[in-house]
Amino acid sequence: LQGGSINNQGIKSEPRPITVNFQTKREITLEEITVPAEKNLDNELMSLLEGFDNISYRFIGLGFPFLTLGIISGAVWANQAWGSYWSWDPKETWALIAWLVFAVYLHTRITKSWQGK
Repeated sequence: LQGGSINNQGIKSEPRPITVNFQTKREITLEEITVPAEKNLDNELMSLLEGFDNISYRFIGLGFPFLTLGIISGAVWANQAWGSYWSWDPKETWALIAWLVFAVYLHTRITKSWQGK
């Protein structure tokens, strides 16, 4: 923002200049400039990521049976239309690959209590 910035309380504050003393020839490290609330931001970010992980797990758990049903019903329809359940068409193959990836993810998550950390 031009002319200042807005902090998390919504109050506009003027930017503070960083001054360097060139006589001492001392380098300024990032630790001297960091905000003390950094640990709080890390905790908030981790809780946000854990929430996204939980939501994605629930969506995959909900969508996986529908994908399974779609693949099975598509195979039954293909048998009626073309006389074979599976013909290794690229769409069928990628549907199987997606199903296997989701199956491995759900299996690992359920049996090993694997969570994104």
